[in-house]
Amino acid sequence: MKQFFFMAEYMGFSKVSTIGWDMGPPDSLERNHFYGKGHRVNILETEESKKEVELSKGFYEWFKSKDITLEILSENSYAHEIIPRRRYCVSK
Repeated sequence: MKQFFFMAEYMGFSKVSTIGWDMGPPDSLERNHFYGKGHRVNILETEESKKEVELSKGFYEWFKSKDITLEILSENSYAHEIIPRRRYCVSK
């Protein structure tokens, strides 16, 4: 995912909306899926999960410094709380 984030700047994107940036609570072995259909095992240790959350904050701040909006289209992501969330809806 991080390769795409850096590529977004070079392609001139002004906004990046992620779907399925699945992270789980650091103290849990499960991770939520953005679409709410089950869970997958969290293979990261608690400390690694905490680092993953901090890394997501770093990406948000990096995007902001480049005048690129970053948002998560999920209410279930455990990415850093600084990153705005927007409810994801699919038209039927």
